[in-house]
Amino acid sequence: MKNVIFFISVFIFFVAASADLKAQGIGNPGQIISRSQARHLFGEPIDFMSFNKKALLNLIKRSNSVLMIGRKNGRFVISNSGREVLYPSDVTIQSDEVMNAFGLEVLTEFLNQVEGNKVLIEIRPGEVLTISSDTENTADGYTLEYSVPCPPICPW
Repeated sequence: MKNVIFFISVFIFFVAASADLKAQGIGNPGQIISRSQARHLFGEPIDFMSFNKKALLNLIKRSNSVLMIGRKNGRFVISNSGREVLYPSDVTIQSDEVMNAFGLEVLTEFLNQVEGNKVLIEIRPGEVLTISSDTENTADGYTLEYSVPCPPICPW
């Protein structure tokens, strides 16, 4: 009887955890916020890379569920959900290297809201990775955050 109760408890826990992950947007990770809110929540960027918006839209076409962004040896790296490096071409990543996953739907929505031709891929204090619109007035514009670090969470 104890085993049945334990099994049911574990089952309920996993169902609840699965629903919680879905509610957090794990299936389509990322959330669009204002740049001023990003500064307030995560601090000023400490490093960034300017990236062409159309090039990023083209990289989205080469992935099937998420686009993952990280850093290796001080360089920003972009890969598809299978960890195939899409940018830059001379880098490889291992399965234990942390990449931040953004859902393709929310990333496309973000890029469609960006007015300019470039976005900024940024690192903020605490290794928080954001993507922001490249605008001269830092109070305006959008920032994409709330990515999912993979590993440890890699359901793709």
